[in-house]
Amino acid sequence: MEGRKLVLFVTGLCPQRCFYCPVSEQKYGKDDVYANEWKVSDPDDPKELIEEAKLTKATGAGFTGGDPLTRVDRVCAYIQMLKKEFGKGFHTHLYTTLALVSKERLQKLFDAGLDEIRIHPNLESDARWPLLTLVTAYPWKVGIEIPAIPGYEDRTKRLIDVVAKKVSFINFNELELSDTETYHYRLPEKGFERKDDISYAVRGSKAVGLRLVEYARGAGVAAHFCTARLKDAVQVKQRLLRRAE
Repeated sequence: MEGRKLVLFVTGLCPQRCFYCPVSEQKYGKDDVYANEWKVSDPDDPKELIEEAKLTKATGAGFTGGDPLTRVDRVCAYIQMLKKEFGKGFHTHLYTTLALVSKERLQKLFDAGLDEIRIHPNLESDARWPLLTLVTAYPWKVGIEIPAIPGYEDRTKRLIDVVAKKVSFINFNELELSDTETYHYRLPEKGFERKDDISYAVRGSKAVGLRLVEYARGAGVAAHFCTARLKDAVQVKQRLLRRAE
């Protein structure tokens, strides 16, 4: 919330195309790297990452995409570089689906020093949910992070029942419409609409999210709900203010 996590978009490649994917067409499917929305000119010579972290007084980094596991060696190199520069206390977390989870990739991340991994399970199919046991075999912190989707409450509760005793936390994010081709035109097709004229948040998502938080806590796992306003008006704003200074 202080804007002190460096947001590292490490690739636009991803094997899982969710209908609510917020990644823009400018990034999706392209093997580019962005640090706090600044495009890194040479992903193999990421000195700009260090500079961006210093400019924003970052105390950690979050690796996102796409799916970072499509470029796991790149991620590992970045983790090692950042911890060498800023110390082992520089916290790193990574978002990934279960599509590319394997012992080999997870071992590489663990050896590189990854502190936390946040899984984005496919809510359309539970086929890969058992792979979560591979992730929880390591002593890093494991969480689930998914959008709160109206109409998906029952299947999300089923996911909660499966993972509640295996993970440290579950984060629910308010679902948003977007200006991009990626999902701006898909969500309305499914009946989703903005909750008001000043927000891109989807009507009903917050109510679903709050109910899911209570359900998850009742199942014995820490749970949080992040509103679209918190992300835009607080997290992103604070990061931009640090960069501007």
